[in-house]
Amino acid sequence: MYLHPLRGYPGPKLYAAAIIPIYYQRLRGFGPQFTTELHKKYGPVVRIAPNQISYTDNQAWKEIYGHHPAGNGTWRKDPAQAGPEEAGTPGILRSEGQAHSQLKRTFNHAFSDEALKEQEGLICGYAKQLVSVLQHRAELPKADPNDAEGQVDMVKMYNFATFDIMADLVFGEDLGLLENTTYTPWVYAMIGHLKSVSIMHAIARWQLLTAVMKRLLPKFIKEMREAHFNFCVQRVDKRMATKTERPDFWSLVIKAGTHRDISKGQLYATMSDFMFAGTETTATILSGITYYLCKNPESMATLVAEIRQFKNPEDLNLNNLQALPFLQACINEAFRLYPPVPVGNMRLAPLGGAIVCGRFVPEGTTVQYTQYAAYHTEHNFKNPELFVPKRWLPTPPEEYTSDKTEVVNPFGVGPRACIGKNSQCEAEDLPKCLAWHSTNFECFWHMCSGTLT
Repeated sequence: MYLHPLRGYPGPKLYAAAIIPIYYQRLRGFGPQFTTELHKKYGPVVRIAPNQISYTDNQAWKEIYGHHPAGNGTWRKDPAQAGPEEAGTPGILRSEGQAHSQLKRTFNHAFSDEALKEQEGLICGYAKQLVSVLQHRAELPKADPNDAEGQVDMVKMYNFATFDIMADLVFGEDLGLLENTTYTPWVYAMIGHLKSVSIMHAIARWQLLTAVMKRLLPKFIKEMREAHFNFCVQRVDKRMATKTERPDFWSLVIKAGTHRDISKGQLYATMSDFMFAGTETTATILSGITYYLCKNPESMATLVAEIRQFKNPEDLNLNNLQALPFLQACINEAFRLYPPVPVGNMRLAPLGGAIVCGRFVPEGTTVQYTQYAAYHTEHNFKNPELFVPKRWLPTPPEEYTSDKTEVVNPFGVGPRACIGKNSQCEAEDLPKCLAWHSTNFECFWHMCSGTLT
């Protein structure tokens, strides 16, 4: 421990001596929160394991994840975090180097500003359907907020909406979740697969334990994995065999003429990646916005007033939404407090090592920018635990003028930044539809508050 190249980095001695403590916290589901406490004690740079460093300083974003000149070494993804490849062929999330760049070029058009404008009507249609379901619940005779029958599980509702939206964009048809207000067997399988993947990621550094766990995993979890991938393959094949002008991902890729650049295996894996990356993450941020607005009625009233200033709901298009300062402030503040990806995306220091935040990092060291910790520390924000959308306004209150809002990058930065980072359609469309169309808006929020505490 005293001869290790990272011996000069701050952090608890136990964590410097063994990898077990931090991975124990991750297996418990408290990795980001525990790392936050370490940063509060030791500062913006912390050694969280024998060969791992966590950062919360904004400079680390660019130096770890940014574009690096040729010859400066490649910051590869840590294989332990990526986990084993289940599909056989890596999709956009797992691919590296030229393969990743090619996949990103292939699908860039499907996430362009032009594409978002084409997809806006589709997304808003599901937002209105969600409002209709909620209005029906609010109008039930027994809709007593103190009664379980009168409560609405908004996390589940947002999952219904985001899975339907992404399935429509990825496969060309929805899953009927909002219509039936229940998960399909495939969605259950996907959620189960996510849980098993989380466990496998946490133990991936122990090859023997990983091999044992693969053998010990219950049969139904393995079946869930297979069911998820097979469902994606069937839906993708069906979509590719169908001609349509609807602005789903595949039609936009064909329109751009980039569909010939990838293999079938890459397509299957990438479409599966999109279903993972675009559903629960979006539902998470929507749940976060809803929770914090429920807990902060003054902010809710300000947002409702801003949205309802429009005479016609059809005027609430993407361009106008992006011009609403308080809506954007609420979204940004929710991303800060409730980031969909709270953990750090692990990278390996390149050959020869590198300088990060003014200190040398030896090659092969695992480094990460831990978003949750960065967003919840007084090093970057005043009153970091409070929901204060005004800190994001062009002219924030004086006490928040020193906030380092530039550290909040929920979609990441650099060449591996999320391909959907230009899109906040769902995060904007769903709240504005809830605010505009709900005839008994205050009652609706009261119903929600019982299930998001």
